[in-house]
Amino acid sequence: MKKKILSIIAVLTIVLSGAFVYAPVYAGTCSGGNSDAKCNKVCQDSTISAEVKEAAGCSMTTSDTLPSHIENIINVAISVVGIIAVIVIVIGGQRMVTSSGDPGKVKQAKDMILYAGIALVIATLAYAIINFVGTAIGK
Repeated sequence: MKKKILSIIAVLTIVLSGAFVYAPVYAGTCSGGNSDAKCNKVCQDSTISAEVKEAAGCSMTTSDTLPSHIENIINVAISVVGIIAVIVIVIGGQRMVTSSGDPGKVKQAKDMILYAGIALVIATLAYAIINFVGTAIGK
């Protein structure tokens, strides 16, 4: 039973980890058959000031940097820990309901719920700390 639950959690972790990885999205896509050069005329024009280019949505920076990749990995890991903690809380609740009053099973279920709750709190605090530090150093 334990191996089956761990296998399900492992598969869900692998499947859901891809759902939280995101790619940069670029505004100003071409429509009506216009070429990229025509669409990005403002961004490529050297006579236009940087403020106007920024207002038009032209970005001179790229999000494909090592810190952004590390931040994405950490966010995915924290999300996976949160999902697993919620699953363990549900399983602990189910075990408590089906324990038939057996004190050993009730204690085991309560411990599962307690430890999963602690993991959830730690994951939330880790996310908050990472975002605070990232903001403080000016990502």
